Amino acid sequence: MNLAHVMTRRKVLGGLVVVPSMLMAADPGAVDDRDRQVLEAVLLAMLANPDFGSPKRQQADATVVLHHRTPEKTGMLAAGQLKADTKGHTFAPALGDALRARNVLPHTFDCRAASFKGLAFNARIEVANTHVPATEAHPWDAFEATYPKARGWVEAWLPGFSADGSQALVRGWFGPWPHSATVTALVTRRGDQWKVQWHQLTFYA
Repeated sequence: MNLAHVMTRRKVLGGLVVVPSMLMAADPGAVDDRDRQVLEAVLLAMLANPDFGSPKRQQADATVVLHHRTPEKTGMLAAGQLKADTKGHTFAPALGDALRARNVLPHTFDCRAASFKGLAFNARIEVANTHVPATEAHPWDAFEATYPKARGWVEAWLPGFSADGSQALVRGWFGPWPHSATVTALVTRRGDQWKVQWHQLTFYA
């Protein structure tokens, strides 16, 4: 039953009328600090991976730029695509379902718009608009000129979380790369910390 259509029930306790607040379904596109922690763990793991981003920028203080919003389309979140791109790594199918439920607008291939602006990430992570004009002949050069300390950029979908909140599946585009590339990562909560169990960089020729 849709909770939005449930009548508010009144309870009379000792002459005092108590009206409980109506339960509302959480907005799947709402971004919170749990998203920040999970994305931050994955982005820092990518910075430690020499296969990520520009080979010219391997210095210890190199940064990564997180695109300020989620991608526009969700075709790369399909179950078959995720399985092909994880290269033998495994995750619970329910996590893939959670990833799609949080990002895919019903009955479309469109992504739910969500912004990462305002989240307080690690100093090595910058949130900005990484898109360059379609007329730019050399987008890699344009990115490196705009972000001289950055190894690369990531355009992430909202993470999908397990029902008990102990795991998260992260998926995103990344670059610069002459062709498309994606990252997929499984992140597990240990106490108050989120740790990357594995992350897979997939390059498309």
